[in-house]
Amino acid sequence: PAHIWKDNYRSVLAGQRMKESVERINEAVILELARPEQGQIPTGEYHEQFERELAAEASNITEPGESEAVRTLRVSWMNYDRVLAQSHAENTTANRREISLDSPHRAFSKVKDAADAILDINQDAMVRKSERTERRAARFERILTIAVLLASILGLLASVSLTTRLLRPLNVVSAAVRRFGQGDTQARARV
Repeated sequence: PAHIWKDNYRSVLAGQRMKESVERINEAVILELARPEQGQIPTGEYHEQFERELAAEASNITEPGESEAVRTLRVSWMNYDRVLAQSHAENTTANRREISLDSPHRAFSKVKDAADAILDINQDAMVRKSERTERRAARFERILTIAVLLASILGLLASVSLTTRLLRPLNVVSAAVRRFGQGDTQARARV
């Protein structure tokens, strides 16, 4: 049933969307470095999406270790946001490049790794639940097969028994008719 994976799937979607958002933000930082004359590229939409998905994931903790992974992600995200704010606050292009080449990339990597940890936890849980469901289905199939075989054997035995009981009077009549046909006029069929 689909409801088994529903919570994990929601967490996987949140993790993927958070990774996508932080990657878009990181791409904007790289573009700002490559073209400093264009100024800051707006990333508010991606910040909002990341925050929304982080809140969704935080309210959808279903697996062991997932709450710790969410805490790590939240701390990494806050650090990344702080590093980005610092890099944007720098006035000179040289200082900005120096900060942007090192600190944001490390902070970005930590956010991405933390989001990957959440994805791993939930994807592994989905695989485990799928395997468990397959084992249960296989066990149910074996039980059903055995039940059908037993029912077939019992039905066959019942059929043989009923047929024998129904045909016994015909056998008695048939034997009496044979004896009568052989000349035994005293033959009687007692049914």
